[in-house]
Amino acid sequence: WDDPEACLGFLQNCCDEGVGVGLVTSGKAQSELGLAHLLGPSHTGGDGNLKRAFQNHGSVACVPDMKPAPSSADSRARGRPRGFDVDAITERALAAFWEQGYEATSVADLLAATGLSASSVYAAYGSKQGLFRAAIQRYEEHMGRALGDLADGDGGLADVVEFVEHVRAGIGSDARPAGCLMVNTMVEVPARDPVIGELTSRYRARVRESLERALARAERSGEITRRCRARAALVQAALFGALVIGRAGGVDEADRMLRGLISEIGRWRR
Repeated sequence: WDDPEACLGFLQNCCDEGVGVGLVTSGKAQSELGLAHLLGPSHTGGDGNLKRAFQNHGSVACVPDMKPAPSSADSRARGRPRGFDVDAITERALAAFWEQGYEATSVADLLAATGLSASSVYAAYGSKQGLFRAAIQRYEEHMGRALGDLADGDGGLADVVEFVEHVRAGIGSDARPAGCLMVNTMVEVPARDPVIGELTSRYRARVRESLERALARAERSGEITRRCRARAALVQAALFGALVIGRAGGVDEADRMLRGLISEIGRWRR
């Protein structure tokens, strides 16, 4: 564990649930938290669950009170319903990640944004990565209607232009963070995180396929001639490029790019 808050949250959750855990903390976690803070009186004796703890070459082993394993009926009886709305919490986390980016959003930022304790976050999502995964999946759901209209609409080029206008409106909006959460994440995270990289790759493919389907309708209706895949790739590249520029602060430049793209699409008509 490099993140001391994550380490503490995970450990507290294990204590709350009576689960034994062996974990390794990095020097950073130990130096920032200190073993006394990480495994203080509330965690290591007295009225706490843990009976003993020891440190050995950066390792912390924790043993909870040993009790007979509960029956399945006992387990059901003691199960605690979540005291929060998972959808609302995911939305708050999405806003934090979108505003600051994955790497820059700390566990402390997420706790402040969601209003939850570390143990609740880790119980519900497993890790910061798990919460981020839920957030970007929610973002994809938000984009689902626009992508669905693009993929399955009744028009051809008109549907492509409508989607570009949707992206353009978002770049210039003060109501949400700059750029696209998915595109921002493609630039920042995937090389170091294959799980998140797979999610962004899937989204990238969905955008491209939706554009191809709209352009295929345009071809069938006689608006354009062939080259649907090449045209789709061009539109996607321009969209993603404009989103990156908008995220970097070049909102006016991004807007000019997308207006130019719309003009270019209009010239494709036969």
